[in-house]
Amino acid sequence: MRWFPLGRPVDPIACPGFLTETFILAAHGVTLYVIFSLIEGRVTGWAVRSDSFAAGG
Repeated sequence: MRWFPLGRPVDPIACPGFLTETFILAAHGVTLYVIFSLIEGRVTGWAVRSDSFAAGG
């Protein structure tokens, strides 16, 4: 007899809220990426060369 952690085999897709939680986690990751991307641009803006400088202007 096989041993199952929850006492019975469970299909992860059939668990209620599995897909909802997956999409929430994905949206959370994208949101954090956007927020930290904006913070990075704000903090390191001095290190980015502008186009007018490269063109000699």
